[in-house]
Amino acid sequence: MNSIRTRTIETLRLAGSRETMTEVGDAIENIVQYRLPDDYYSTYASKVRALTTNDLTTAGKSFLNRTIGLGRGSGTLQRWRPEFAS
Repeated sequence: MNSIRTRTIETLRLAGSRETMTEVGDAIENIVQYRLPDDYYSTYASKVRALTTNDLTTAGKSFLNRTIGLGRGSGTLQRWRPEFAS
């Protein structure tokens, strides 16, 4: 899926995401539980639209390095995704 289409889908789905009291309560719960800024939902769409392919690649590499780092010693990561093995 291309990045423009993905960003469009992610931002358009926000419009109806808090139509019921339960959805509003869930949004508030997320803000409190994950210590998100108070304006998280009002700024979310603009932040998603501002993401670049490079931003996503960098985040993905960081995530893989943290979660699959254990495979490095055995060579698992080098065989599986050599570009992330450094």
